[in-house]
Amino acid sequence: MSLFSSARRSGGILLITATILASALAGCAAEPAPEPSPSPSSSPSSTPKPSATPTETPAAWTRFSDQRFTASFELPPGWKLEEQETPYADQGIFQLNVLDAAGKRQLIFLNGVTGLGGACSADSVPMQVEELDRQDVSLTGYAPATEPAVALTVPQFVYRAWSTGDGAVAATVALVNTPPAKTCFDVNLLRTAERLYVLSDGMQVGTHEDLRPRTFATMDEAKAFMQTPEYAALKRIITSFQL
Repeated sequence: MSLFSSARRSGGILLITATILASALAGCAAEPAPEPSPSPSSSPSSTPKPSATPTETPAAWTRFSDQRFTASFELPPGWKLEEQETPYADQGIFQLNVLDAAGKRQLIFLNGVTGLGGACSADSVPMQVEELDRQDVSLTGYAPATEPAVALTVPQFVYRAWSTGDGAVAATVALVNTPPAKTCFDVNLLRTAERLYVLSDGMQVGTHEDLRPRTFATMDEAKAFMQTPEYAALKRIITSFQL
């Protein structure tokens, strides 16, 4: 902040008593007193202006790719990938765990899936899925599976939540091209003509406690998660996927 000083001038009144002798001062007038000159003031242009604070550029996202497969997706600054061993590496199937800046696993990526299966027991609780968020994902070169086991949708990012039957709410974020399941479990898959892909926080999800990628106390808590930076990062990663 620039501070300017201001000079205040006070004018005094001088009372002069004089005896005027007509014989001596006839026809003479007193000379006026000179007016005081104004005191100098600071010029605004001479005050130094504060320099602008440089704006910090946010760290850039990077696109991950691997020469072993064509699929790719973006990662936020500080996030990384960790390869997990699978028994299917000789078939060209690899699993990568997506870790956040704190090292917590947030997503898994698989460039292939084999050996799908599973069934619900008699006492299993069916999933009552509420789709809280959905966004279509445009994939260059995408061709859907020709003989899918279920009806297909367009590729989508989805955020789905469901009651677990024991008072909690489970949820998942995923890249899929299938509608929500109505059984006790579902499989988060992108079914293409070439292969099956997984990019989600869990491949198999359901009401059982081992099939809950994310757990909340209430549905309102599950909805509130959508307002967090973590959710925004997960959504951007999944929607950045390309074949």
